Amino acid sequence: MSRLDRILVFGGWWKHWGVALQCALNRDVSDHCMIVFRYSSQLWGPKPFRFTNYWLEHKDFKDVVT
Repeated sequence: MSRLDRILVFGGWWKHWGVALQCALNRDVSDHCMIVFRYSSQLWGPKPFRFTNYWLEHKDFKDVVT
């Protein structure tokens, strides 16, 4: 048995958007892999963590952090 996960793209798409990158993410619940399709030539890396102060006001904040 094999798992084949695919991306289908219209041929004219390449002319319009340019070079693309595809990568398969790890399987979770399903027996298929989610495929990420990027067409940007610049991969900026992971997004920075954002913290907003209203989280400090949540009643369970200290319990979760501990």
